[in-house]
Amino acid sequence: MYRFLLSRKWIAALAVVVVFGVMCVELGLWQLRRLDERKKLNAAISAHMHLPVVPVGVALSGADAGDALYRRVTATGRYDVSQEVLLTGRALNDRPGNDVLTPLVTSDGRGLIVNRGFVSLAISKPGDPQTKPPAGEVTVTGILLPSEQRGFLGQKEPLNGHLTSIVRVDVTRIRQQLPYNVFPTYLLLSTQQPGQAGSLPQLESYIPDLSNGPHFSYAIQWFFFASIPIAAYLVIAWRTPRGKQDMNLPASK
Repeated sequence: MYRFLLSRKWIAALAVVVVFGVMCVELGLWQLRRLDERKKLNAAISAHMHLPVVPVGVALSGADAGDALYRRVTATGRYDVSQEVLLTGRALNDRPGNDVLTPLVTSDGRGLIVNRGFVSLAISKPGDPQTKPPAGEVTVTGILLPSEQRGFLGQKEPLNGHLTSIVRVDVTRIRQQLPYNVFPTYLLLSTQQPGQAGSLPQLESYIPDLSNGPHFSYAIQWFFFASIPIAAYLVIAWRTPRGKQDMNLPASK
């Protein structure tokens, strides 16, 4: 019965079906693992954001900086405007513009990259007088966020030279041009004392996306894709006239 399935052609077709099916199943399982990671990250973000405000040095005193991410922290120091960098390609309320990244040199000599907020495209260079921070000591409060890493196809930043603009908050790259040690995360500013003399930069709220994303639906799609060639192989084998002849059934015309 169905002896033709032992031919080289059908064995090769079966091998292709199996390889494709296994690949799709693995991709589906990978999406389920991504879903589990997303749920754990959402739980951590939600928990960390409800923790009490602590000094940044206390939050980052542990061995793993990830334990401090998405926490509300405070820091006191002086802004180093000479090392300010513009974060380009940002938007606020559908308006294109840039963010202002200014290192805050804390009392222990370490720098904390502070995203001080949004400015319009008209401000295209760091150190603009409209965005000048207070000259003396300031106390900032905000949320610690992770350094943004370049994706596989993302734009590369120059490894050498002094940057005046950057497309992501790559703390590792920014720290290369700073003459002091820098905390491994950055702070999205929410309050500052004393405040800005003017209305710029505009403070931005951090609204995390705590949804589970599309991972579950993607997993279902991959499992469905895995079933298509298997079902097609079985249907074609059953409908093959030679297969029906092997079963002593009349071949279809």
